Amino acid sequence: MPSVHAFLLILILTTLIRTTHSPNLEHSPSNNPISHQIANMQIYQLLLATGLFASSIFAAPVASSDWTVRSMKRVCNDENTSCTWTFGIDPGSEITDCTYVVEADDASHANGGPSPCGKYSISSGWSGQFDPTNGFTTLSIVNNEISQIIWAGYTDEQLEGGNVVEPDQSYPPSPV
Repeated sequence: MPSVHAFLLILILTTLIRTTHSPNLEHSPSNNPISHQIANMQIYQLLLATGLFASSIFAAPVASSDWTVRSMKRVCNDENTSCTWTFGIDPGSEITDCTYVVEADDASHANGGPSPCGKYSISSGWSGQFDPTNGFTTLSIVNNEISQIIWAGYTDEQLEGGNVVEPDQSYPPSPV
């Protein structure tokens, strides 16, 4: 979309230059102070609109590549009062290894966090909304430095038995 805004900006500026430097304007029978005031007001409005378009060009979000959650594993104790998650966050550059612990009466089905992990904050929520036997956990992983978030989802079946989830899963980041 920024290329469309840039095109419109160039079109407006070109029209503005042609209008203000037109030889017909100088020799026009309506070459009087009121006509010049109207022309100046139109130029001012064009410049204002141009400024608004220019700000949208610079404010356009930059697309980021997907983040990959590597080697996701959840291990819960026999009493299900503590679950330890281990995984790596790979945004396409340096991988951050994380250990995230949820402690609760029913830890595998409990919400947890926020917990820090390097430049990230981790939170989680379990849902059995479709059926408790088809539950899933969604982890919210926020990069605090660049204000982006992913929502990484894993079914209870994927996490069962403390095995590493394969294959690694990737998620598109969104602005926070």
